[in-house]
Amino acid sequence: MKQATKQDAPSRAERERTHMWDILLVCGLLAVSLVACFIVRAASPVGTHVTVTVDGVTVTTVPLGMDGEYPLNGGTNTLVVRGGEAYLIDSHCPDHRCERGTISRRGESLTCLPNRLQVRVAGEGEADFTVE
Repeated sequence: MKQATKQDAPSRAERERTHMWDILLVCGLLAVSLVACFIVRAASPVGTHVTVTVDGVTVTTVPLGMDGEYPLNGGTNTLVVRGGEAYLIDSHCPDHRCERGTISRRGESLTCLPNRLQVRVAGEGEADFTVE
């Protein structure tokens, strides 16, 4: 069996060079991922309306072009539509996670699990259905 000698071990310079290439590889992959995310986001079509469902039953549809505040689910949530975007405020749930963020592109949704409420962006001519 061959014993490891000092000559077999990589030098400090070789280890630093390998480490540098590892960092460059990770940074390159991260950059490619970010560009891909931006391309997908830019290519996704903007929706025309939001569909509100409670317990899986569609209760209303609101055009994204009609700014206003709309009480939902007996007042447990309020839907706000402004500038082509929709978001929830004044939710009567313990963690208020549904109040984070806005939606405007087809397929995006906000969900308030305690109130069994979903707000989903749909587009012109898009079939709005649930597969059971």
